[in-house]
Amino acid sequence: MLITLEETHEFLDPSKQRTIFSDIALTYRKYRVGFNALSSGPSRINFDVFAELWTKVIVKTELKKDRTYLTENTPYMEYSETEIKMLDVGEALLISEPKIKSAVPIKVTHYPNYLANEGKRIMGFQRLQRFQKWMRGSNN
Repeated sequence: MLITLEETHEFLDPSKQRTIFSDIALTYRKYRVGFNALSSGPSRINFDVFAELWTKVIVKTELKKDRTYLTENTPYMEYSETEIKMLDVGEALLISEPKIKSAVPIKVTHYPNYLANEGKRIMGFQRLQRFQKWMRGSNN
């Protein structure tokens, strides 16, 4: 099971009491429950919880304190503050401990655009199949 929490910093702020979400992030892995934290303010996430998030997809952030927090508290990101600042829309850096030991640049596709393009490709393939079937039928 994977639990996704958007605006995670609102629920896992270090100045707030512990919540069910912090319990999930800190201890539920042994029950095969994953925690996916989405946040536009990573520096406002409780440090103990942030340290348990092994896979991170890091997108551009304008705030220096967030970039600093990410680079200081994510393995293999020590010198990546400028890279984070220069990411474009749809670009991200992927870190996944312990398997990926460097920041891997990735492209994030906007799902409606993907469906539109994939749908065109599939429709084109289906038309080709119908044409080929028609050709086989007319040759007999």
